[in-house]
Amino acid sequence: MCKENRPATKNALQEGCPKDAQDENDYEQDETFDLFEAEEEDPEWEPLSILGKSGREVSIYFDPARVWIWDASRILSEWCLDNAAIINGNRVLELGSGLGVPSLVSSLHAAEVLVTDFSQGAIDGLSAAIQQNRLLQPKEPSIYANMKLFTLDWRDVLKGERESPAGYVPSFPLVDIVLGADVIYTLDHPLPLAAAVDAHLRPGGVLILTAKNIRPGISMFFEDLKARNFECVATEAHVGQNDKENYTLWHMRKPHGNVNMAHATWHMAHEEG
Repeated sequence: MCKENRPATKNALQEGCPKDAQDENDYEQDETFDLFEAEEEDPEWEPLSILGKSGREVSIYFDPARVWIWDASRILSEWCLDNAAIINGNRVLELGSGLGVPSLVSSLHAAEVLVTDFSQGAIDGLSAAIQQNRLLQPKEPSIYANMKLFTLDWRDVLKGERESPAGYVPSFPLVDIVLGADVIYTLDHPLPLAAAVDAHLRPGGVLILTAKNIRPGISMFFEDLKARNFECVATEAHVGQNDKENYTLWHMRKPHGNVNMAHATWHMAHEEG
């Protein structure tokens, strides 16, 4: 199992979170508050530069007045850029996407990218960003065309897993790679998130997760994955570009033997269709 690192400092800002929310406990997902509502009719979109260790760089346009890019999201996006060979031709799923920067980077190489978030506002904001990027990059007319956006509540996955004899049945195909950027920041998240990872990842698939080391529930999450027979392949230590705090990137693999009734049910239904 991957070991948890614990720095002494605390986080300040979250992706898509209002800038006056200075503590993770101040932030609650509330569908009545649109984090992506524009502050002006014609915002000035600016390029966000993602620079990999290899020196490769991509730019994605966002409205800087409306959003804040998490360091964890940037770290994961850089990993996706540097590991294009791993992503190439695979089906990728991002959980708790927010702005979906890792998904946008992954889509440059993946066969398909499924982007999910609890908030419909986040999904609508990402959809608008995709459309705007296509307008601002006319030389790439098919850019991001392999992306599909969904709302997904991890609690529904855990509930289905516990209450149904067949377990939770995914609404889309199993994926090769699951991505998550700082998606654990309360003790309510670890078990539903682990269930969502397990339910949607094919046997032998990988999870790439970045998180601030001090986030509550990190140990609980990895303990649950261990109980599901996931193995830790590697970890990387990072320092946030904005908050200068300590982050870890985990590379986890799902065993080939983890095939449950939910997976079998989904495949049987779609093979018949």
